[in-house]
Amino acid sequence: MTTESGVVLTDDVIDSAIVAAQIPGATRESIRRNTGAVVPSNSQVMDVTFTHPDPEIAQRGAQAVTQSFMDFRTQRAQSVINSQSELLQSRESSVNTLLQAANKAYDVARSGNEAGASLIDLEQQVRLYAQELANVKVDRTTTETSSIDPGTIVGPASLPTDSIGIDPLMLAAAVFAGLLALGFVATLVVEHEDKRIWEADDLARHLAPPVLAVLADPRKEKGAARGAGHTGVIEQYLRITPVIASQISTPGSLSLVGNQSGDEIHSIGMGLGAAFAATGRRVCVVSTSRRPGELESVRGLSDVLADGVILRDVIKVEKFEQGHLTVMGCGTKPEQLPVLLQSEALHHLKDHLSSGYDLVIFVVHQTSSSVASAVSSATDKCILTAATGRDTVTAIIARANYLELRGSATSGVLLYSSSWVSASGSELSAEVSAKSQEMHGLGPQRAQR
Repeated sequence: MTTESGVVLTDDVIDSAIVAAQIPGATRESIRRNTGAVVPSNSQVMDVTFTHPDPEIAQRGAQAVTQSFMDFRTQRAQSVINSQSELLQSRESSVNTLLQAANKAYDVARSGNEAGASLIDLEQQVRLYAQELANVKVDRTTTETSSIDPGTIVGPASLPTDSIGIDPLMLAAAVFAGLLALGFVATLVVEHEDKRIWEADDLARHLAPPVLAVLADPRKEKGAARGAGHTGVIEQYLRITPVIASQISTPGSLSLVGNQSGDEIHSIGMGLGAAFAATGRRVCVVSTSRRPGELESVRGLSDVLADGVILRDVIKVEKFEQGHLTVMGCGTKPEQLPVLLQSEALHHLKDHLSSGYDLVIFVVHQTSSSVASAVSSATDKCILTAATGRDTVTAIIARANYLELRGSATSGVLLYSSSWVSASGSELSAEVSAKSQEMHGLGPQRAQR
């Protein structure tokens, strides 16, 4: 603040004040001589004074100097923001060029059947550039949307009501020294804000993938009635299925990709599957990692891809309300999935499942992985999940960049409350079990209405 008080007397501020004040015969020297700027000890307030024998001129002078100073601070901050934005745009372009080159190298190596280690290195390079591009984009949008607050006039200059007995020079000094102050908020160049996602607008501000729906504790939602009765977990998922359904043509496939707790992403996948089944659809939920409580000996996806195990032996078709709900686990060889999913067998499996089900949901944990890129590029649509207060804007943009480079059609983000999803997991399992009726011996082709 002490440094800023010196800025009040610079030529740029004084010249602007001369024009604004319209004081006859005013010069830089006279305005500077009559202007004072003092910052009291340990204060965020600056006292600006302007002395003149004529109180009205003193008032105009003080107001003109103060406003000119505020305008100068605003222009200076905007200039810095513009410079920062240009630098970040240049950096974004450079990183994007590197990312495209790395992605092309990965595609060439993959089509040429390069060694696995080489592919892993190239894929890691793509992920790193995607993360850096996300960082730059967030910094740029944060810079460009930064608000500039040069300060606030907390006590505008006013004329005295009674000047009898007071020397005009002292009068002007006393009035403007005590009543005109400027409260400052430090000039904002780039806001180092909390980049965690708390609401949909946090992503929208940074041009990230849009939030399609929000999955939260109904008791904590805005406008929720006090003492509202308990609603089932599946009912909460039913509230968001219309939005999800609008993104997918049926029959179709969807990859649900998350990077937080594996338990949470599997719970969301099962909740969506049950909700769609409750509306009369035939749904198959496929896990690419081990589900909570899943036995290692249970065959599933990895066994189908590795050993050609027939679907009838790895899935359990159940009648669920008006539809059918089928679950396929990751199988006995989950560690082989990063390689197994790179083959055409995944596409054949997806097409085969789509011929028997209205909706196939692949649940993927660990977003920046070969499993995520393979599955999301094979499915019709991809939806990213983001936990409020835990996932960051930068992370979501990086994941979307990476998956889209691998051929994913990312529709948007499902924002969810981690605490609610975790707390409702057991209740969801109980609801699914209570409403399911096992249909023995049915594969997808026979699981018809």
